[in-house]
Amino acid sequence: MNIRQLSGSVKVAILTNAIGVKAAAPILNRLDEEERQLIYRLQSKLGAVPQDLVDKVALEFLESAGAPLIDFNGSDSKKDEAEESFN
Repeated sequence: MNIRQLSGSVKVAILTNAIGVKAAAPILNRLDEEERQLIYRLQSKLGAVPQDLVDKVALEFLESAGAPLIDFNGSDSKKDEAEESFN
């Protein structure tokens, strides 16, 4: 599935569902009540999300946040190298 076809709300639901309630709390607390309820409804409808989709959503989030990407050897990696691991 192409993640560009997913709405931002669905991406948030996927990511927060994947990281768990405790880790998601700081993210969800930044949303207003209506947005939080939307995320909760979407999470309840998600079902099993393929790990590769979770990985792509997480990578997109990290890139948009400007987080440095780290490869498995602990050195900085390029975006292309990170994307190759998802293909």
